[in-house]
Amino acid sequence: MKDSEEIRWLFLEASPSAVNEWTKKMWVKMGDIQVFKDPTRTLCMAVAEESAAGELFCVGEILFSECEVLYRGRKFSGRALFDDSPRALALALLEAAITLAPNVLNEMAEEFEMEKQRLEEVRQKTSRALGSTRVTFETMNLT
Repeated sequence: MKDSEEIRWLFLEASPSAVNEWTKKMWVKMGDIQVFKDPTRTLCMAVAEESAAGELFCVGEILFSECEVLYRGRKFSGRALFDDSPRALALALLEAAITLAPNVLNEMAEEFEMEKQRLEEVRQKTSRALGSTRVTFETMNLT
């Protein structure tokens, strides 16, 4: 299996169609999975640290979707930004697979690699298109 952080990133960045396909395959391959908490939308307050003085401040509210599944007697949760219930479910299944069924992810490695390559191609096209307009910002620490 790939590094768990890399595969989590892939599930966050992949196309909705890829995520939906992976969810279906994991559901079948893993067997007895129950949705413990249906995907729901939730708001939370984002907090950041101001760089000069190091003080915390509230940036604003963030909408995300969250879901919990029950697999082999354990609960696993998934969260995705915005109103993205299918991705939240996929991330909950992914956490269960990473912990209790890594063989399922190993079997799907080729599909993950194909999506990773597609994302890299998109990144390169975007980088070329925006390269001439890129602006670099610098921050100054006050002492």
